Amino acid sequence: MNGLAQNQQASGICLNLSSCLDTKCLTVLQQLLPGIKCVEKLIVRNNSMGKALAMLLPRFGDMENLRTLDIGGENFEVLIENYQFDVIEEILELILTFLQDAKKINTLILSDCQLKEHLNCMIYKLINSGNTSLRTIDISGNQIGDTGAAILSEALKKNQTLKSVILDKNGIGEEGVWKLSEAFHHNTTLTSLSAQTSLKEITKTANISYQYHQNEEALIMLEEGLKHNQKLHNRPDSKEKKIGTDILIAQKQCEQELHEASTFTGNNQDVYSAANNMQRNGLEFAEASEQKTGSIGTIELKNNED
Repeated sequence: MNGLAQNQQASGICLNLSSCLDTKCLTVLQQLLPGIKCVEKLIVRNNSMGKALAMLLPRFGDMENLRTLDIGGENFEVLIENYQFDVIEEILELILTFLQDAKKINTLILSDCQLKEHLNCMIYKLINSGNTSLRTIDISGNQIGDTGAAILSEALKKNQTLKSVILDKNGIGEEGVWKLSEAFHHNTTLTSLSAQTSLKEITKTANISYQYHQNEEALIMLEEGLKHNQKLHNRPDSKEKKIGTDILIAQKQCEQELHEASTFTGNNQDVYSAANNMQRNGLEFAEASEQKTGSIGTIELKNNED
């Protein structure tokens, strides 16, 4: 850490401090982080920080060239286990203040925190805070459900700066998808919305034809909104992951299998088998479409207990 603080030539560094920090490190981090200018991406996932996160947020803001901050994973776990939801909400408010003051963070990652309804209010305030630097937010793995999707939709209707939202593993069903699609009646800047591994959940009842077509229509409406915004920003051939596309392909392939099983055999076991294939293929397509990203100049610190 001292070396990074003293290095005035390096740039574009990704500093990975996941799963290696304890309370003894806090004083060192508070002292050294403000002087580090070469780090553009800071990852402090899975450190069970709890209340300590509130102490470090101002120091993150002092890092001159920090653009991406990942504070997801198990950092809130101890607070959740002890039902300290008031502390969680205080920290989320501090994150809002930090982002407003920093005015340079373009990517915030709060994935896999399992914050549920406690995240909803913060997300609404964040997206409508007037922050003009934030472009990407990852809130996957928080189980915000349809209620959270509806709140997010209302926020996106008023936002004209955010470009990408990652929503995987949030328990979003058909109702939530419809609500999200409504945001594109007003939003013209969002061009990437990744939610495939949660949207597969709405295909669980796809063996019923009426429900299947409702689910398909919701996904299509959402994708059409994204395509419209991509064209507005001269991205008709965007390589960004398109919402629901792979799941729709899987559904169409398996719907034929389902139809054949129910029409020609009348065997319930075949019908259930086809429906299960539909769900499994949706997951496989979603997993296959996940993009892998890499960073040049990554420093990763791990806590070796050998």
